[in-house]
Amino acid sequence: ISLVPETLITVFAVCNCSLRIVTGILTDRFAQHVSRQLFYTCSVAAMGVSMAMFAVAVGNDDLMIIVAACIGMSEGMLFATWPVLVREDFGMQSFGRNFSLLNCAIGVGSLLCNLLATSVTKGWTPGVSPAPAYAANAVFCFVGTGLAAVSVLARQRRQLQVDDCQLQFHASPAHNNPGILINP
Repeated sequence: ISLVPETLITVFAVCNCSLRIVTGILTDRFAQHVSRQLFYTCSVAAMGVSMAMFAVAVGNDDLMIIVAACIGMSEGMLFATWPVLVREDFGMQSFGRNFSLLNCAIGVGSLLCNLLATSVTKGWTPGVSPAPAYAANAVFCFVGTGLAAVSVLARQRRQLQVDDCQLQFHASPAHNNPGILINP
């Protein structure tokens, strides 16, 4: 029996919905211990792995179901962390504008990646594997993972500097009220 596209879409949708809920619960529960940006980085990395799996899954129905589940889960995790990251990094004052720009970036990125995938597989005919296009998408996801990882490290470094400044402020004998914190 051949795999129908509706089955893949259903697997994708169920996994996407499930991971949005699970990620929301986990990020709220472990916010003090694990950065939300780490969840975001993991989701982008999982998307890259899923795209790389696509390159080898073409024509294998069982593997395509696993790939659809992986993409659904990674996208669910990604979409659950975006709004919170935008709010935390840019504040509520400009949330609407920044979140709208982020969502526009998805459309522009999709258009550019589709143009690239089309040029990579130019002349693709049925029976010939579109694996190079999926491999190109995987490379873009891994580049995104690298950029997200750099962002996580920069944020942690900035937080360490703020914490160090606050500790120095508390230790300073020149201040009469050591309970006041400053944020540089």
